[in-house]
Amino acid sequence: MIADPLPPTALHHIIEKTANKTGPKFFQTCVQLLAEYCQMDYALIGEVVGEYQNEVNLLALWGDGQLQENHFYHLSENPCATPFLSVGEEMVEDCCSFLPWQEPWLTPGLKGSVCKVLYGVNGEVLGLLALMDKRPQVDLSPDQDIILRIF
Repeated sequence: MIADPLPPTALHHIIEKTANKTGPKFFQTCVQLLAEYCQMDYALIGEVVGEYQNEVNLLALWGDGQLQENHFYHLSENPCATPFLSVGEEMVEDCCSFLPWQEPWLTPGLKGSVCKVLYGVNGEVLGLLALMDKRPQVDLSPDQDIILRIF
């Protein structure tokens, strides 16, 4: 199922809504807008931390139409995640290796996902952005894909 295309002003709207936000408010606004524009049930932004970059500290989590409490989880509990972060991939569909599906704070029933690894200017992994949905397959329209790739 392909979602309806974004209006031509979607990127402008996201920039307008986030331009005056900093810190937690910026990330909270981003996940809300990304979930809404990409028509997903959940969106999260997390920073990859730890000596071995094997932990994720959520900066913002949007789900069920509202902001959710931020959490911290270990990628080491997801054995496919850490090697994936090291190979330089940018976008991954069905990125369950990044996500703590077993955690009670993540709503059961989420099946489809797409993740984007966020890199710094020197190629270091900074974090990840994930969109999740109750639909088993996530199909982004070209406009939605562009919005996600901007991050």
